[in-house]
Amino acid sequence: MIVLAGSPAACALCPAGIGVGAVNVACAEDLSYLLDLDPDEVSDQDLYDRAVMLEANYQAYHCVNGIIWEAWYADGSDAQPSYYGTGGDSAIFSGFYLAGAVYRFLTTRSPGDLAAVYEAARGLHILTHVSGIPGVIARCAFPTAQASQWHYPEAWQDRIASGYVYKSPCDIPDIGNPSTYYPQMIYYTRATRDQLTGILYGIGVALAELDPHDYSVETAGTVQKIRDILHEVIRALWGRLETTGFMIKDHTGATGSSAIMVSGLLKAQVLAVYRASLAQRLGAFQKDDLVDVDFQGEEPNVMRMGMTYFVTAMRPYEPPELGTVVKIQEKTETTPAIVTLTVKGKDKPSTYYYEDLAKLEPGQQIWFRPLTNDGKDYLKFIWWKNE
Repeated sequence: MIVLAGSPAACALCPAGIGVGAVNVACAEDLSYLLDLDPDEVSDQDLYDRAVMLEANYQAYHCVNGIIWEAWYADGSDAQPSYYGTGGDSAIFSGFYLAGAVYRFLTTRSPGDLAAVYEAARGLHILTHVSGIPGVIARCAFPTAQASQWHYPEAWQDRIASGYVYKSPCDIPDIGNPSTYYPQMIYYTRATRDQLTGILYGIGVALAELDPHDYSVETAGTVQKIRDILHEVIRALWGRLETTGFMIKDHTGATGSSAIMVSGLLKAQVLAVYRASLAQRLGAFQKDDLVDVDFQGEEPNVMRMGMTYFVTAMRPYEPPELGTVVKIQEKTETTPAIVTLTVKGKDKPSTYYYEDLAKLEPGQQIWFRPLTNDGKDYLKFIWWKNE
């Protein structure tokens, strides 16, 4: 219905004065004729044509940075919407749209439909990172430079007065191109379980249904990028919920609603999607590849999913890094050992203090987690492969 609400075919007007700016607003398209259709006379081509129309309508009038909006028309005869709604449920339906876009791509295998999945995943990343604190959920967000298209600030005065509307930092990396930043955005918080449910549904469907191994090299690359984005989103959500005691709070610690506790089945669903994401991210750690894990005397908590093992005793939303040992400076009575690594994705070698967790040798590849203590970077967790 959100997609239909902005259809140029929508011509019935609401009474004057209803809506933002006290202008006439087009209502949803009258769909009562569908009740009179004979299902036997509706062909597959009819359904396909309507699906194509709805998707084109969505992309043209309801999608901004991968976030879904209700588009409003000042006059029913207008070819394009005049402005967008206030997006209280954008996060919910952006998640639902992601799930639908995934199923659409699975059916069509179209590059355009895959691009729509990618953009929707990026939209969820914006909604969970726009505050500057990963995992804080925004109900909606739009570029500050285009604020007039949302009738901002006049249509947002109640939310502004209640303390739920903010401007984002200007230095949040764009997940689609980390060398650039998202534009500054205006975002609305006061998120609840509803927003989390919509986002979680989209992520869960996408991670369950999209596997890069099912596609050609070019398509597989895009599918993997989508999964990587969603891994970041669910990791951020889980990390934030752990920090807040599984209450949905904004970046200031405020709530604004009573529907903020994440417990019971919803908590189990978040955990299930998060664990599935971990299994995909750390799928390279197969049983036969792991030789040993040492936790400085701690008992490791190793979970098995199929043939994949991964460690949950660490902070799993901080992914391990892959490095190659260059040299080791042996420890003395007063100093720990120092190991120099070339780290994948970094131009310069990195040096870490090393507490003799295991025997390392030059040329050895290891996965590790840095741990900063008293201003010094230590190697905390290590995995290494059989030769």
